[in-house]
Parts: sequence; C-alpha cells; structure tokens
Amino acid sequence: REEEERRRIEEEKRREAARQAELKRIEEEKKREAERIALLKKQEEQRKAELAKIAERNRLEALRIAEERRKAEEARIAELKRREEEERLRQEKLRKEEEERI
Repeated sequence: REEEERRRIEEEKRREAARQAELKRIEEEKKREAERIALLKKQEEQRKAELAKIAERNRLEALRIAEERRKAEEARIAELKRREEEERLRQEKLRKEEEERI
C-alpha cells in the first residue's frame, strides 16, 4: 500500500513536472511570437516611412517639373510677343515707307 502511494505521488510529480515544462515551452513560444510581431511592426513602420519619403520626393519632383514647364511656357509666350511686336514694327515701318513714296 505504501508502495502504491509512493508510485502515485511520483507519477503526480512527473505529471506536474511535464505540465510545468509544457507551460514554460508555451510561454517561450508566446515570447518569441511577440518578438516576431514587434519586429514585423517595426519593419512595417520603416516601410511606411520610406514610402512617405518617396512620396515626398515624387511630390517635390512633380512641383519642380511643373515649375519648369510653367517657366518654359512663359518664355515661349514672351518670345511670341516679342516676334509679334517685331512684326508689328516691321509692318509699321513698311507702311510709313509706302506713305513716304506716295
């Protein structure tokens, strides 16, 4: 009878030790998973920050290009006005020369 009690107690101790080992394993697994999730979140934040930088660079580049186009258009319009004025003056000179001949 004492032997049976001793075996029962030993078996309970083994089961408890196994249960504790399993709990420890689960806790370690949870810890590793939490670390993995934290790393993934950090990587996601870094990715978002990099995308934000790229978006800002693209925005600034688009503004630069738009400004270049605006200046080119202004220069083109100024050149057209200059030519128109040149042509107007030429026509006026021709008209005066024609009037003087008459």
